[in-house]
Amino acid sequence: MKFTLKQARNYAGFSQAGIAKHLHVGLNTYRNYESGISPMRIKTAEMFAKLTGIPFDQIIFYSETTDKM
Repeated sequence: MKFTLKQARNYAGFSQAGIAKHLHVGLNTYRNYESGISPMRIKTAEMFAKLTGIPFDQIIFYSETTDKM
């Protein structure tokens, strides 16, 4: 089963503000990741997977909306 960022965050019991703090990014930056506006850097994505306890390859980090570059 694949998890979206929001599903993974909720599964791990984090609020958006809480996960943003642990990832050392601003709340708006994290919200942009979750909504697909901004892509997450690999190091941040690896840290996100570790924090949520969900394997990296089971999280959907890419969205069609981030393919505008």
